[in-house]
Amino acid sequence: FVQHSSLTSHAVTFRVGAVAHEWHLPCWMRFLASLLCVCASSGVAAVAASSSAGDGCGKQAPWVPGELTRASVEVPGGAGPSGEALARTFFVGLPPAYELGRRHPVLLFFHGWGMNAEKIAEKDDLGVLGGREGWIVVHAMGMSDVPESFVVTKDFTWGSWNGSGTVASPGPAGPICAPTTSPEPCYNTCGGCKDHCWWTTCADDVAFVSRLLDELESTLCVDTSRVVASGFSNGGIFLYELASNPVVSSRLAAIAPVAGLPHIGFNRPPATPLFFFGLWGRADTEVPGFHHDGEARQVGPEGATVSKDGYYYTPAKQVVELWAAGLQAQHFETSLDGEQGLDCSGYFPKGSDTGASFPSVVACTWDGAHNWTVSLASRLVVEVLLRSFSAASPPSAAALAVRLASGPQRLEAPAAGSFDVFGQIQPTWILGFLISALFPGAYFAHLGCRRAAAGSKEAAMWSPLLG
Repeated sequence: FVQHSSLTSHAVTFRVGAVAHEWHLPCWMRFLASLLCVCASSGVAAVAASSSAGDGCGKQAPWVPGELTRASVEVPGGAGPSGEALARTFFVGLPPAYELGRRHPVLLFFHGWGMNAEKIAEKDDLGVLGGREGWIVVHAMGMSDVPESFVVTKDFTWGSWNGSGTVASPGPAGPICAPTTSPEPCYNTCGGCKDHCWWTTCADDVAFVSRLLDELESTLCVDTSRVVASGFSNGGIFLYELASNPVVSSRLAAIAPVAGLPHIGFNRPPATPLFFFGLWGRADTEVPGFHHDGEARQVGPEGATVSKDGYYYTPAKQVVELWAAGLQAQHFETSLDGEQGLDCSGYFPKGSDTGASFPSVVACTWDGAHNWTVSLASRLVVEVLLRSFSAASPPSAAALAVRLASGPQRLEAPAAGSFDVFGQIQPTWILGFLISALFPGAYFAHLGCRRAAAGSKEAAMWSPLLG
């Protein structure tokens, strides 16, 4: 199941040229107008068709807007060292007001170690908060290829992500964990672990993300300039691997790690320019961004922070310094300032008008430990991304506060008959289907009109800030 939502440009389709939000235009008028376009502008139609090769805009989506659906893709050579193909799972949620001909931004989310992507998708409300703004939200599932002696359950899947040093110890700075660290299971795709610090799958997760993006872009109407990736813990750690890989980095606009840091020795710059947003808890001892005072304070090699189980991580300060090199910092206002001690800094080019521009890097800290809170993390990630990737002028923190302060609101999926072309037979439909036999493009215009009508109530409630 893949969700797509498009908030920026309108692809050339066989629908009337009215923008998607003009719901007052009757469906039958749109259909007839689009039919005239087909009849009188076959040359234009041919150009549109040829220019959208491999583009999912205008195609019937295989997933229902407003619902979370399980899907999979085949990843050639995705098994890592063994080189075997792997089927990889993901869960997609299309926004309730998804449109076939309007490009939607995409949020990819990568769960923490051992978590279940489906359960996370049902609880983190990214799909709700992002979906109401027209975002397609995709929760990817990590590999659980542990030996049979380790039990995999729905509550603890052993699902993990390979990147930023998790299975590359010893690395440039030596081992990524202390000599006394208890080893985790050696995942099957590794074919043997070089030291006791390895703790995730060795599957080629970068190849999975590349294949996933191929699938989304060919199936849905995606705004490829606004594809962003977020993740928690191990999922957040993995984001740095994506950013440093030139093949995938060039297809992303931003990464947003929460409680995620690269292992020591793996703090690498992005391969292409990306917006960066990071959130770290000051009391986090699992993937610590800071050296904690008191008896438990430990400093690893090259100034690394040390987790309570003995793993070495790059301090948050070093990560921000790398991403914000040459930029100037100032307080970054959010609608959640002060909530649970939240404090954010934005980093701008020196000498720029910070009041008229958006920072290239946003770094936030809060009083929490190693957890993802819907009330803070989900809302903050969505707020920062909406402000950073608005199609027009970025909405202010105050404007977003109105939309996000109410917290998560579950959206009901459209009625079962909403997109059933045989749900209601009307005279104009009979005419439409007869003519569509001669002009297939007109059918898709008509179906798009049906989707628009069915989604009009949701569109009225959740009119996007973007686009």
